[in-house]
Amino acid sequence: MLQKLNSKIFALILLLSITVSCKSKVESESTFEERIFTPIEDLRIEDTDEHFIGKIGHIAIGMNNEIYIADDAKLTIHMYDAEGHFLKEFGREGRGPGEFLYIGGIKTFPDGRLATWDQRNQRISVFSFNGEFITSHNVNSGLNGMELFKVNPNGEFFVKRMLRAKRNGRNNADISMAWLHVSKDGQVTDTLHILKDPNENRGFVYFSPSGPSFSFIELTISALSPFGYFIVGRNTDYKLELRKSSGTVTISHDYIPVKLKPEEETRWKRSLNRVAAQGNDVDTSIPDTKPVYKQILTDSEGRIWIHRYTEADYSESPIYTEEGGWWEAAAFDIFLDDGSFHGSVKFPHGFNFTDAKGNFAYGVLTTDDLAEHVVRYKLTPNR
Repeated sequence: MLQKLNSKIFALILLLSITVSCKSKVESESTFEERIFTPIEDLRIEDTDEHFIGKIGHIAIGMNNEIYIADDAKLTIHMYDAEGHFLKEFGREGRGPGEFLYIGGIKTFPDGRLATWDQRNQRISVFSFNGEFITSHNVNSGLNGMELFKVNPNGEFFVKRMLRAKRNGRNNADISMAWLHVSKDGQVTDTLHILKDPNENRGFVYFSPSGPSFSFIELTISALSPFGYFIVGRNTDYKLELRKSSGTVTISHDYIPVKLKPEEETRWKRSLNRVAAQGNDVDTSIPDTKPVYKQILTDSEGRIWIHRYTEADYSESPIYTEEGGWWEAAAFDIFLDDGSFHGSVKFPHGFNFTDAKGNFAYGVLTTDDLAEHVVRYKLTPNR
């Protein structure tokens, strides 16, 4: 997808955590006798003279592996078939039915329908598999952020909302968050509170072409499964809890601690000191050893993707900085919904993972000419 990046995006974010309790536990342990996937590029969607995307936004995969791409510049959705052939473009900017002021998330249901979240219109819109508008539901949330919208296989929705923001000094706020569980007919049926870790630190994150790059802070991390339960872990060790209504499944996984390279430490110290000097309350300390993981993500099939810290590689690619430097490519451990280990994969530099279906992973690849492309990788097991 030939789209020029106008600038590198850097942001300071508040990293939130949750605590939820369940009574029973089922243990699931993993060892290093495990599958390694090699990502092999299977598809790259290119702009043509007849059709182009202004700015790649969210991506969703359809019932027959159609690819839906939100255009953050034109406020439309582009639809491609499984082979990457352009089919149609639908939606437009506005406040009317099937129109958008912002596309903060797109997801698909097993029957092929597409759901979108527009936080500026504060509205969920539902389309047929071929982009025909069906209905919409108003939901009270104007929150901006990385992960705001999910759907479950039963045709229901989850929308993240800020419940409270209270200033607590300097440039920081005490924030309370929750996921709103929205029924098929648009009624909020439950509020799933995201409770803060009392030992929470504030951290700095670069939004790089390989995904978010965090400043090695230790904290409790959580994610909401599309099946409606929280996945929770403390990134100081490799132990996760799948906090299901039927009981908690605990995952324990082996790992090898990763030490920071001196060049990484120098770059992060410079960045953190600069942000702190601007009046932001960030943790400027840098450990000798990285935490275990950065994020917990889920794909549209409910699999759990643990975004691990790894050894940095030296890259001269201009996708990061003009002078090059030491950066981590995106690496994940993948677990199934029952807590069993599925495999590990490390993607090329410049790939930002967004979703997976079957043996394929989808995302945005930034190439050395600073162009962005929607790509699909086939995850091929090494053994």
